[in-house]
Amino acid sequence: METIWRKAHLYDPRRSAAITWVFQIARNRRIDVKRRRREFCLAAEDFFAIPDPAEGCDDCLDALRREARVRIALNGLPQEQFVLVRLAFFEGLSHSAIARRLNLPLGTVKSRLRLACTRLRRLLLDAGVTGSRVPG
Repeated sequence: METIWRKAHLYDPRRSAAITWVFQIARNRRIDVKRRRREFCLAAEDFFAIPDPAEGCDDCLDALRREARVRIALNGLPQEQFVLVRLAFFEGLSHSAIARRLNLPLGTVKSRLRLACTRLRRLLLDAGVTGSRVPG
């Protein structure tokens, strides 16, 4: 409880429910105690002993709305930028790999991705999507 009290200022209700945050602190504390005792091997049941609470209906609905807005924003990108965003963020390719795959100069890939991220950020802010993390 003392740890929760000391870290209360770090709680962000946009990132998780309060109970999830408290359980995560308890789980981390348990791992720290085991490490101090040099018990480096955690049994699976110890590691996953505290289940995550299920998401509420409101959380699911918010996530669906956010996803729809992100899809609309992605569709608002020019095709050349959309392809780069898909390759970089959904397929996980590096800038160099994208440049090789599309036969583009590396600088072109980087500048188009930066433009795409800037445009996505603006579209998402205009759509009222909060908490979105658009790189760039």
